[in-house]
Amino acid sequence: MPAAVARTDDGYDDDVVGGRVLVGLQTVHISRLSMHPIPISAASLIAVAGQGPKDSNGAGKSSLIGSASFIHADDQWRFNSGATSALDLLFTAEDAGQEGRWSDAKHGYIIGVFADPAADTLPTLQDSALTVWIRIDREHSPHVVFRWADGLKLPIGRSEADREKSADETWATLPKRGRRRGDLSAREMPRVLFGDHVRCVSFLSTSVRASATANLLAQPLNDLPAHRIFSAIAALTGLDREIEQERVGRIREHEEQRKVARAEELLGEWEEHARAIEASIDDRDEARAAVVEAERAWRSRVAVAVTKAYEEKQSLDFTIDRLADEITEKKDKIREISAQINEVSNDDEFQQKQRLVMETHRGLTGRERYLESELARRDDRIEQDLKKADTLQEVAGGRGRSRGEAALVELETAVAAQQDAVKACGVAESRVAAAAVRLRSAEAGEDLAQQELHLLATAGIEAIAVADAVGVSDAQRARWEPILAPYRQAVVVSTENLDAAVRALVGEPGSVVVPAKPAKGRKPKDVPESTDRRFDLSGFLVALAGQYELGDDPERVTDIGSGAVIVGGFAEPTTGRVQRISRAEFELENLRDLLVVSEQRKSAADVVVRDAERRVLGSRAAEEVATIREAIETNRVEREKISTELAEVQSKLDVAARERDKMVGDAATRNGIVDNLLKERDRFSRDVTTMQDQRGELEAQRAQTQLGELLTEWGHTLDEAHTYVLSLEESHQTWSENDDWWLEADRQMSTAIAKCFPDRGDAASPDNVVPSELRNLFQQYHGHGAGRAAQARQAFPALRTAVAGYLRQQETFDGHQRRQIGTERTDRHKDLEGARLGHGQATQAAGAYRSSLADAIKNRLKSVSDEFDRIDRKYGGYGASLHYPVPEAPSDPTQPWTWEVTPQWRRARGGKAADRVQPARQHRPDG
Repeated sequence: MPAAVARTDDGYDDDVVGGRVLVGLQTVHISRLSMHPIPISAASLIAVAGQGPKDSNGAGKSSLIGSASFIHADDQWRFNSGATSALDLLFTAEDAGQEGRWSDAKHGYIIGVFADPAADTLPTLQDSALTVWIRIDREHSPHVVFRWADGLKLPIGRSEADREKSADETWATLPKRGRRRGDLSAREMPRVLFGDHVRCVSFLSTSVRASATANLLAQPLNDLPAHRIFSAIAALTGLDREIEQERVGRIREHEEQRKVARAEELLGEWEEHARAIEASIDDRDEARAAVVEAERAWRSRVAVAVTKAYEEKQSLDFTIDRLADEITEKKDKIREISAQINEVSNDDEFQQKQRLVMETHRGLTGRERYLESELARRDDRIEQDLKKADTLQEVAGGRGRSRGEAALVELETAVAAQQDAVKACGVAESRVAAAAVRLRSAEAGEDLAQQELHLLATAGIEAIAVADAVGVSDAQRARWEPILAPYRQAVVVSTENLDAAVRALVGEPGSVVVPAKPAKGRKPKDVPESTDRRFDLSGFLVALAGQYELGDDPERVTDIGSGAVIVGGFAEPTTGRVQRISRAEFELENLRDLLVVSEQRKSAADVVVRDAERRVLGSRAAEEVATIREAIETNRVEREKISTELAEVQSKLDVAARERDKMVGDAATRNGIVDNLLKERDRFSRDVTTMQDQRGELEAQRAQTQLGELLTEWGHTLDEAHTYVLSLEESHQTWSENDDWWLEADRQMSTAIAKCFPDRGDAASPDNVVPSELRNLFQQYHGHGAGRAAQARQAFPALRTAVAGYLRQQETFDGHQRRQIGTERTDRHKDLEGARLGHGQATQAAGAYRSSLADAIKNRLKSVSDEFDRIDRKYGGYGASLHYPVPEAPSDPTQPWTWEVTPQWRRARGGKAADRVQPARQHRPDG
C-alpha cells in the first residue's frame, strides 16, 4: 500500500502516488493512439510494435512510450520549464497522413491508473487504485495541468466519439487541487505525484553515442570524414585554439555589423517617428494660419451681414411707412362710401310703399291662380261625371233599382254552386295524380319495400320484392293471396347475400328478407311459379303451402300452427308485377273519367256565375247614374260663381301689375347704385387687408434682421462696418455673407481642424485625440440634416476660440519638439558613424588574423603531410600526402572555420596521388 501522504507548506499533497505502480494507461487525442484503456503488468518486459502511414513510420510507438514516461514525470520533459514539449504528443493531422480528413487536436489527455503492486485480485486492485489525469492543451496556458481521484475514473463509451465526450465530462467532475480552486501545472507534477521516489530513467544506448574527437590511432583514415580528420590534426597540433580565436574575431565582426544594422534600423524608425511628429507640427502651423484666415473671413461675413441688415432695415422702414399712408387713405375712402350706401338704403317711405304694392300684387296673383285651378277642376269633374254616366247608362240598360236585391241572391247561389264544382275538380285531380304515381311505382317495381330495396341497392346487393317475384294465376288467388299478404313488404335476395343483406338493413327495423332457394324434391302443382329467373322461391312457397290450409270459406286461410286466420277475397290481384300494373292503369283511367265530369260541372257553374254578376252590375249602375247627374248640376252652379269672381280678380290684378312694374324699376335703379358703392367699398377693403398683410410681413422681416445682434457680434459701430467692407478687395466687396464669406470661413476652419486633428477620436492615434472640451463643439459643428449650416454658424465662434486656444497651448511645445528632434537627429547620426567605424576596424582585424591563421594552418598541415608521406614510405608504400584546400570563412559567426583534410596515396611509384586507400594486402599504419 502507498506510504502516508505528506502535506507541504503551500497546501498541496506531496507524493500522492506513493508506493503504487502503473497498472493501466489510456490516452485521448494523443498521436494516432486509440482511446482504449491499456492494461500494464508491473515488472514485465513490454514490446511496442506498430506500422504507420509513413516511412518514419508514425504508428505511435514513440508516443506511447513518451506518454508512459510523461505520466511518470521523467526529467527529460523539463517539468520545471512547464513541459511545453508535451504539445508534440497531441494528434497532428499532417503527421498522421490525415490532412484532408481531420484537423489537429486542440487538447488531449494522458490517464494513468496506479495501484498496489501486490494487488492480485480485482477488489484489492480497485481499493488501492488512484487515477491520474493529465490535460495537454494547445490553446490555453498553462499548457499542462493535472488532477487525480481515488478509484477508477476512466472515460467509457462504445465508440471513439463516445469516449472523447466522456473524457471531457469526467475531467470536469475531477476536483481541482490548486490554490483558489485552480489546477496544478506541470511544475508541481513531479513533487506532488511522486515526491522523492525514483520514477523513470530515460536511457540511450552507448553504441549510438559519438565521440567528441576522432582518434586517428584507433580508426582507419578512410572511415573518417575529411572535417573530422582536420579536427583531430588541429587538436594534436594546437590549431583548434587558434581557430576558436578566429571564430571569436568573426563573432566580434558580426556583432559590430549587427550594431551598425541595428543603429540604421533604429535611426530609420526614429526618423519615421520624427517625420510624423514634424508633419504634425507643420500641420498645426498650417492650422494656425487657417484659423487666422477663418477669423478674417468670419469678421468679413459679420461686417457684410451688418451692412446688409442695415440696408434691408432702411428699405423695410420706408416701405412700411408708405403702406401705412396708403392704408389710412383707403380707410377714409371706405368711410365715405359707407355713408353714401346708408343714405341711399335708408329711405323708409319708399320701402314701405314698395312693400305694400308687392304684397297687393302677390295676393291678387295667388287668388287668380286658385280660382283658375278651381274652375279647371270643376270643368274636369263635370266632364268625367258625364262620361261615367253615359258608360253606366249602357250597363244599366232598362233595369231599375227594384231588381238589385233579387240579382244579389241569384249571384250568391251561383257562386256556392261554382265553389262545390271547383272542390270536386280538385279532388279528382289529386286522385288522378296519386294513381299516376302508383302506376309509375308499379312499373318501376318501387311500390313495395321501397326503403329496403334502396338500402340493398346502395350496398350493391341484387334484390326484388316478394310480390314481384311470385306469379299467381286466377285459380290460385283465393288461396295464395292471403298466404302472401304478410310478405307484401318482404324482399328476396340470393342465399349467399343473406348475411350481407341483413347487415345492410340494420337501420330499418321490421324488414323481412327471404332467401331464394329451390324446393327439395318435386314442387306441387298448386304452388305458384317464380317470375324472376335470378331468384327461385319454390322452396319458400312450398314451405308456406304446408303452413296454411284453405277452409270452408274460400276467402280465408288458416295457419296450421297458430290458428291465425288471414282473410282473403282481394278485389284485384296483389301479387305479380303485371297484374298490379294492369290494376293501376285501370284505376288511373277511371279517375281520369271522373276528372273530366268534374271539369264539365265547373265550366257550367262558371257560366251561371258570370250571368248573375252582369245582372248585379246593371242594377248598381242604374243607381249610380242618378247620383252622378245630381252632382253634375251642383258643379255647374259652383262653376258659374267661380267664373264671375275670377273676372273681378283679373281686373284688379292688371292695375296692381302696372304699379308693381313701376316700383320694381325704381328699386332696381336704387339697388344698382348701392351695388356699385358696395363693390367699390369691398375693393378698398381688400386693398387695405392686402396692405396690412404686406405691412405685417415686412414688420416681421424687419424684426428678423437681427441688426442689434449682428452689431453686438461685430463689436464696433455701424460706420466702422461700412468702412471695413469698403477696405476689402474690390472682388471681395460683392461677396455675400452666407454663400461666400461663410463658405470661406467654413473651409478655413475645416482645414484647421483636419490639420490639427486628422484622426479625431481615434484611439490608435493618441497624439491626435480630440480634447474633451472640443468634442461636443465638433459634434455640433459637423452635424447633419437640413439645419446643418445654421447649427455650424452658431457653433463657429466658440469652436474658433477653442481651436485657437488649443493651438496656442501647443505652440511652445511644438517649438521645443522641433529643437529636441534636431538635437537627437545629430546625436543619432554620430552614433551610426561610430558603429560603422567600429565595424570597419573589426572587419579589418578579423581579415588580417584570418589571413595569418590560414598561412599557419597550411604550414602545419604541410608538416603533417610530409610526416605522413615519410611514414607511408617507411612501411612499404609509394608515398602519401594530405589535400587541404583553404575554405571560405562561414557566414554564420557561431560556426567554426572548418577545414577539410583528405588523405591521398600513390598506387605506384611516381604515380598520381589518389583518395582511395591501398588494397587490403597493403600494410599501412593505424593512424
